[in-house]
Amino acid sequence: MTSLLQKGLQLAPEDMNVGENERVVSSAIGAFLGTYALRRLGRGGLGLLFPAGYLLYRGISGYCPISAAIGRNTTEGHGTAFKVRKSITINRAKGEVYKIWRDLEKLPVYLKHIKRVEKIDDKTYRWTVDFSGHEFTWTAMITEDIPNKRISWKSVEPTEVDNHGSVEFNEIPGSDTTRFDFHMVYRPANTEMGGIIAGVLTPVFKQKVRDDLRKFRDLMEIREPQEIYQF
Repeated sequence: MTSLLQKGLQLAPEDMNVGENERVVSSAIGAFLGTYALRRLGRGGLGLLFPAGYLLYRGISGYCPISAAIGRNTTEGHGTAFKVRKSITINRAKGEVYKIWRDLEKLPVYLKHIKRVEKIDDKTYRWTVDFSGHEFTWTAMITEDIPNKRISWKSVEPTEVDNHGSVEFNEIPGSDTTRFDFHMVYRPANTEMGGIIAGVLTPVFKQKVRDDLRKFRDLMEIREPQEIYQF
């Protein structure tokens, strides 16, 4: 039963704002209150069902609406996640789009806030990113690579800005057109430097990333594949 609840309530890591210790305590108190309330339904126990349910939800999901409202986050020393989502339509077959994007070392051509992507091995890359004049470097690993379908990655070492993301390539039926779905999450650490990073992760920065994705689309559509490979 608990495992089913966990599957139903589990949030994505970037949406959680309750640390592991608090989740354990919330779940334990919620379970105790719930059991107590059910045993005393006719003697005032009914009023305890709501707080019991709230604590169970908080513990199982890792998300607290009250903490979200006041900006509190206790997950593993990291601050609030900064998320970028963008879907664009590219007039190219998904195999071509996948092939270009999979060459991660070329990403700085399209995404200007990325300065360098250096290949360590087939799944591990070192990323250098510019946040408003400050360069930060981390190592990320490809966690999923389904040719012509999806690429996902995640940082694998302690860093001032934990991050993960994915791109999906979906063919629009009856055409050689691809719907390109981009999802990226930056979570600055609760440190002085993490605070500097958080300060520049603004709607303006988010718009810059989206503009870069549109440039990627335009480049894919106006140039032949062999021309893009030469960048």
